[in-house]
Amino acid sequence: MPLARLPPPFRQGNLDTLCGLYAILNAIKLALGSETSTLSRRDWQRLFRKLLREADHRVGLVHATSHGVDAAPLRKLIAAADKHLAKRHGLRLIVERPFRASESVAFKTLERWLAEVLDERGSAVIVGLGGAFDHWTTAHRLTADYLCFYDSAGINRVRLDRCRREQIVDGPSLLRIRLAPSSA
Repeated sequence: MPLARLPPPFRQGNLDTLCGLYAILNAIKLALGSETSTLSRRDWQRLFRKLLREADHRVGLVHATSHGVDAAPLRKLIAAADKHLAKRHGLRLIVERPFRASESVAFKTLERWLAEVLDERGSAVIVGLGGAFDHWTTAHRLTADYLCFYDSAGINRVRLDRCRREQIVDGPSLLRIRLAPSSA
């Protein structure tokens, strides 16, 4: 007699909304590139715990876990990650907000900016996906048809025409992260 098919197990992200924390971690990992091994599993766990403590301080851990974080608390989490990496690993996170919240930016402008920065070594782009996604992720490639992600929830890509049509990506939701040696 064949075994009954099991329902799929819950995965990280199915019940929690910690995508902002994972987007930060994945952006750092992408920016490190081939140097990722400079941080051990224990180092990543320490950084994750630091981000959890900061999320608890900023919005409350239950809120962060069940409702996620908005852009302002996310930037505070990035600042906490920067302090942690500078103190423990001699690395600084340089954050760039290429487009301000008050700006209305044509998607073609966003595409040009993404095409320019996604190929740079030592940097990554955190993207706040809107619409049905409502999700923080890390972009890693732009093709003629897709914006591709390095994502904790398994979202691999979104069609550019969908981004244009549904306003899934907007300028203020983009944060560029670059790594640099700490001067201290």
